[in-house]
This record gives sequence, C-alpha cells and structure tokens, in this order.
Amino acid sequence: MSDKRGPASGVRPLEELPIVVQCRGVKKSYGNRVVLRGVDLTVHKGQTVVVMGGSGHGKSTLLRLMIGAEKPDAGSIEIFGQDIGHLTEEEMYPLKKRFGVLFQSGALFNSMTCGENIALPIREHAKLDEKIIEIIVKLKLELVGLRDAEQLIPAQISGGMRKRVGLARAIALDPEIIFYDEPGAGLDPIMLAAIDELILGLSKKLGVASIVVTHEMQSAFRIADYMVLLHGGVIVAEGTPDEMRASKDPLVQQFIQGKAEGPVPLRQSGKDLVKDLLEGAGE
Repeated sequence: MSDKRGPASGVRPLEELPIVVQCRGVKKSYGNRVVLRGVDLTVHKGQTVVVMGGSGHGKSTLLRLMIGAEKPDAGSIEIFGQDIGHLTEEEMYPLKKRFGVLFQSGALFNSMTCGENIALPIREHAKLDEKIIEIIVKLKLELVGLRDAEQLIPAQISGGMRKRVGLARAIALDPEIIFYDEPGAGLDPIMLAAIDELILGLSKKLGVASIVVTHEMQSAFRIADYMVLLHGGVIVAEGTPDEMRASKDPLVQQFIQGKAEGPVPLRQSGKDLVKDLLEGAGE
C-alpha cells in the first residue's frame, strides 16, 4: 500500500499512523471455485480505504474474512496486530468490541425498536447502567440525524433511514474501525451523499479507519483516501483517487467509468454456445 498520503484529515503522514488492518497473501476458495488468490492490503488509523470490484471478484468475501465471519485458506489477516485466522470465537470477542460493521441491508432486528437495535451491542459488550445506555443511544441517533426514530421499528422507516440506524449501531461502542458492505446500495443520490458525509465525519472527527466495499463510483471518489480494485481474486490496481483517475489501465478506466465495452466482457462464458446447446440436447 502506498505511503504517499494519509487520511483525509491530512494531519500526519501515513507512515506515522498505526496499522489497524494488515492482510498478507490472503486466499479463499469454495470447493473448486477460487475467490481470492493472494490479497495484500494495509489500512492505517483514520484512513478510508475503498475496495472496488465487479460482482463475484472477491470484495465481499474479503470483507467477511476481515470481520472474522470466515477464515482464510492461506495467508494472514491481522486486526490490531492479532492474526484473527488463528483466534477462537472467545478470543475474537475483545477485538469485536473495537470494530463495527454496517451491513448492506442495515441488518436490523424487526422485532426491536431502532433504539433497542442500537443498544444491543452495548448491552452485549459493556456492563453499563440502563440509564447510561439510553443516553448513548440518543447520542448515536443524534449523530446520524435520527433521534426522533428511537421508538420506531425498522418497518416504519425508509431504507436510507434504516442504513443510518445501522450505522448508529455500528458506532455504538466507539469503534476504531468500521467495515461497510455496500453502504450506498439502494439509496437515492441525496441519501448516498448523507451517508458519505457521515463516513467522512467519523474519519475526521474520531480518527476511525473505514474499509468500504462498494461499486458506487461517485461515492468511492468522494470518501476514499486510498482505493483498490479487485479482479479475479487479486488486486489489479491501487492508489489514491487521483492516481486511479489518471490510470492508463483499460480495466481501471472501464470500471470507474462504467463502460460496457472493455477488457471485462459482458458475456463471461468460456464455452461455445452452440456446443453447449448440443450437449444439453444429448447430441
């Protein structure tokens, strides 16, 4: 990873900031399907790293590995210097208090109010008086601009509001890292910009490191300190937003400009159609 530029706050050089996530040679397969072929990624405190890539090229798998939901087949993933691939669920418990996750759907419990959803990780990981928990919930909802939604259930609010409540829950324990899985999915441009502002605010004000998996290019260039492009299970390009825009790599340009024509074909079958049809017909 480049040492050229630090977080958006720009106060200290990148090399002086602590490393919070370190992936080395990460590989992952499901049966005969190889998803990650050896990924190296470094994230520093307060840095926003955007992971881009087409569907099926490994970005969501990499995120699941980094949050400990799955283990890599080879290579290592260190969170705060600990190789999580060798940790038990019990040993992961203290680390999970130090990072938050915003899932694509928001992943809220429909049987709970928005306030109860946010209080859930606090009750699970911290021994605090209920009055203190209530105050924290109000503060987190205020941070995402939704304090009036505290007593509403997820079904009573919009998709964008659910995403913001999900973010309030992700920051409930004041994490040092937040992982975002397609935070802009299904949002209108105004709501997407609001989510981006929240991500930037957390980085600048609180020094939170953000790892954002997305294919929303406008959002990616708005929030990123550093960008990586996954293709075929490996990082094929990386750099600052300016470096990515200036890249001469046709694959990078096809992806960031959303072109149908380019190195990545629309049809990705390696088998001849006529031959496939004849075999299916038993001829």
